[in-house]
Amino acid sequence: MRAQAKAQTRARILAHARSLFAERGFQGTTISAIAKAAQVSVGSVHAHFEDKDTLLAFAFHADLDERIAQGWLRAEDLADPIERLLAPVTALLEWYAQDPELARDLVSRSLFVKGEARAAFDAQIAGFTARVAGELHTAQDCGHIGEDIPVQLAAHGFMADYFATLLGGLREDELLVQELVGQLRALTRLRCGLR
Repeated sequence: MRAQAKAQTRARILAHARSLFAERGFQGTTISAIAKAAQVSVGSVHAHFEDKDTLLAFAFHADLDERIAQGWLRAEDLADPIERLLAPVTALLEWYAQDPELARDLVSRSLFVKGEARAAFDAQIAGFTARVAGELHTAQDCGHIGEDIPVQLAAHGFMADYFATLLGGLREDELLVQELVGQLRALTRLRCGLR
């Protein structure tokens, strides 16, 4: 019973944090405002989340998981292995483009969270990277990319290219999704030895 109440309180805090961050931005949202909206004490918020950065990371973690999953669903209808890899990236970039300022805060602050949030972020990246590696293995088995391409290394390279492209895009006022996808497409084709 107590564990269920604790989980419900955590979910309520996250729901209100997500809403306030989306409405007011990271800088305009305080732990006090989140606590008030969730009808809990500030101490209760801190009992569940180390700091505001951690709260931000967790508030949108499920959204990112959902976008990645939607992207992989889109990929199922695509034959080109590079386009399959780009489908979840495109889904993520489209989500970030809806609110570039919030996206900048989310990405920059998620990179340096600690503890439970760090583990969740690392697991999300590891899962995405593993799926990319699986897609590349399949493409290699089908002869779409050369046998000499080290798939695991290529998967990590793809993720590095994605993050570099994302960070470059977030430096601009507007996130130009198709331009960023085009850059990543070119980098991935080169990395996989495709023209």
